[in-house]
Amino acid sequence: VKMNRVWRPIVVQYVFIIFCVTALSLSTMIFAAEENQWKLDVCTGLILTLIFIEIPVIPVITILHWYFYTSFLFLVLMALQSAFADTHPNYDMLFNYAFIGGFICYHLVFLMLAAYDIRKERKKLEMNSADIRSKVERKTLELQSMEFDKNMRDDIAF
Repeated sequence: VKMNRVWRPIVVQYVFIIFCVTALSLSTMIFAAEENQWKLDVCTGLILTLIFIEIPVIPVITILHWYFYTSFLFLVLMALQSAFADTHPNYDMLFNYAFIGGFICYHLVFLMLAAYDIRKERKKLEMNSADIRSKVERKTLELQSMEFDKNMRDDIAF
């Protein structure tokens, strides 16, 4: 039996929407350095928009959760820059370049992490019973050796 995970709806429902909201924050760079209030208004609206995106609640933190939190942090940093930054045009331009670079970098990092996770999950889905058995045995031996090491340390401590 071959299994496959349906990932396209997740990308469309969450990742694409989060990407669009954070990409819209880059539009605040068209405002002049003296118009920080307008930048702050736009960033605040985008933060509220991002808050109302409900990502699936599961007991582990996935790459989707990290992407959401990083995007939220990006928007908060843009809002803080708009609220507290000097109105000097050179500083504003420097922050604009920094935010564009940060936006590109963290999206590239998440693309690489997603590709790695996809490859890892595909390996799991393509395992046969012998592969699963050997992996379980290997993990069991690792856990037993960890327990043995812990017991040895406890014996030495006394």
